[in-house]
Amino acid sequence: MSGNGFYTKLAPFYRHYALTKQAYLASVDKIVLSNLQARTMLDVGAGDGVRARGIADRAGIEVLVLAEPNTKMFELCEKTEAADRINTAAEDLDLEYKFDVITCLWNVLGHVENQKLRIKALKRMSNTLGENGRIFLDVNNRYNVSAYGFTNIMKNISKDILSASETNGDVSFHIKIDGEDIAANGHIFNPKEVRRLIEKAELEIVNEYYINYSNGKVQKTFFDGQLLFELKKR
Repeated sequence: MSGNGFYTKLAPFYRHYALTKQAYLASVDKIVLSNLQARTMLDVGAGDGVRARGIADRAGIEVLVLAEPNTKMFELCEKTEAADRINTAAEDLDLEYKFDVITCLWNVLGHVENQKLRIKALKRMSNTLGENGRIFLDVNNRYNVSAYGFTNIMKNISKDILSASETNGDVSFHIKIDGEDIAANGHIFNPKEVRRLIEKAELEIVNEYYINYSNGKVQKTFFDGQLLFELKKR
């Protein structure tokens, strides 16, 4: 099932599912808030919009825009108070307005179809960013031992060394929630891959964090967490 089909099926359970990952999501939000000095905010891949609304409220954001491509998820966004809502994908962003901060969280980039479109998505975000603005991007890390296990990580590293390909991180997975078994496809990144995408999008890394997916603790190495980046224009 495509990312779009996955979110169509997940939409009725999305808020419940988000609560199962609350420790991780809250940790990411705390880091974002600790680095945030902004008046305007765009959330790309906003889901139901609840998380972005919470960040904006705590940060004193005056203007919040939610961008969400999936129709069913966008309907949930419409129930969340915000300055505006846009039914569009990250790679199709086309806004004249410039934002102080752009968030693209919880592996949204992993649901963009391929490397070319991921670079395009990052460039579109950069084009929508104010001169001194920041982008916060977090993605799932296929070298994260604590999340995926040592054996799987060694297989992933070996595959990347012996047969490097932009599709190496493509995965199929299932989410079981409230008696529903929801299948999906997506992409899980490695650290070098994300840094290369950032560079090709002409963005610069300000800070890089590794966050345990289970308990939300900030870790010292990328082998122990998912990847969170604070970015600015080069």
